[in-house]
Amino acid sequence: MTEQKALAYANMYGVLGALENLCELDGKSRQILSALKTPVSVCFDVKGGPCRTFHFTNKGCKITEGSLGARCKMNFSSPEKFNDMIANSKPGVPVKGIVTLLKFLTGTFTALTNRLDEVLRPSGEAMEDKEFFRLNTLMTMYVIAGAISALANSDSIAKISADGTVDGDISLGIKGEASITIRVKDHKFTTIKAPAESPRAIMEFSSIELANGLFAGKVSTINEMCKGNIKLAGVLSMVDNVNRILDRVFGLSGLREVNRMSKYPEYSHVKSREWFERALNVIPSGIYGHLGPSEGLFLPLDKWPLISSKASGTYFWDMDGNKYIDMMCAYGPNVLGYNDPDVDAAAMEQLKNGNCTTAPSYKMVECAELLVDTVASADWAYFMKNGTDATTFAVMCARAHTKRKKLYFSKGYYHGNDPWAMKADYPGILPEDVANNIIVPWFDMDALQKAVDDNKGRYRSVDSTAI
Repeated sequence: MTEQKALAYANMYGVLGALENLCELDGKSRQILSALKTPVSVCFDVKGGPCRTFHFTNKGCKITEGSLGARCKMNFSSPEKFNDMIANSKPGVPVKGIVTLLKFLTGTFTALTNRLDEVLRPSGEAMEDKEFFRLNTLMTMYVIAGAISALANSDSIAKISADGTVDGDISLGIKGEASITIRVKDHKFTTIKAPAESPRAIMEFSSIELANGLFAGKVSTINEMCKGNIKLAGVLSMVDNVNRILDRVFGLSGLREVNRMSKYPEYSHVKSREWFERALNVIPSGIYGHLGPSEGLFLPLDKWPLISSKASGTYFWDMDGNKYIDMMCAYGPNVLGYNDPDVDAAAMEQLKNGNCTTAPSYKMVECAELLVDTVASADWAYFMKNGTDATTFAVMCARAHTKRKKLYFSKGYYHGNDPWAMKADYPGILPEDVANNIIVPWFDMDALQKAVDDNKGRYRSVDSTAI
């Protein structure tokens, strides 16, 4: 479901916010402005949403917060009304400088927004021109940059990532072309369309072509990272959170659809949704764990394979017949793929001798010997039925050895579903269950060092999910 207020902020700070960059980078836009005889300052004021003033001269465009200095003003009764102007050119209600405003909106402003639409909605022929290709890529980056901060501050899902982001500047850019700064302070994001002086985290694309491919969804981010074409440095959790918000930008704004360049098919999940509705009647939340759309990842019902029907090799299929590569390997156990003939044959052979018996099987001893022999740091092997049991047993062992209570966790952690591993605001969790948990931001070594110094002699371990 689209959050209209969040979309209004994305449109104001992302789409319209890019007008100042368009007027600077694009010759046609500068030509449009050159005919402007008198400066015009227009305020767009959205009830319950953003309010910004756009100052136009024959030299360019500058944007300020609020309505101060606005000669003309247009009010919108709701975020929906403002979004309707962006999507369908339906204006709001002029309340100040009406004659000047209407003349400007139907003339210069319409010409500029049409040009912006032309740049962001390129034809294949236009993209063959190198200069236009560069303009499209840079303008897309500026739209994205504005929308990232807008959603981080206003969208309920993006705020989850923003709340886990430490203070500092994040540098996002294209090598040799341009870079912008995402400034984070007390989990509030601000986009500064200038290079960061002392960035705490960096993500830089090696070329304009790579950036365009990534923005369009034609290039694999993971693949390019492995090739070294995307530079990552500093506090990587900051970059990770920005990327999560970026996914939300694409999902909420449809930016990739606007660019008309995505080559991937749009899957339907009708049958998966039907099975999910059935599950809701008999299973809490419908789907257990953080894959459930009502908790954890907050996955969109219309974009995710909620229920699977079968699996084979590296693939699985959902109830609608859509095929996926299972990069998660069923969360670990299927590293050899589904229905591997050798694995299945060994399992069927063992079934002849018993599956789950009261006394442990000799196979457990053989497996333990193999593990101890294979893993250099392992003197013993202990078998658990799930990850929660394993982390809980590890905590018990550490506490028994150190006689200490305190545990360090990275913010946003998951270490199982026993009470000690939960968060204080979870239903059914008592304050005493998590009283000894100390939470610090992921990869923030200064915060970790301070927590250690503050609790010398009282902590027994640091728990952090391996990635």
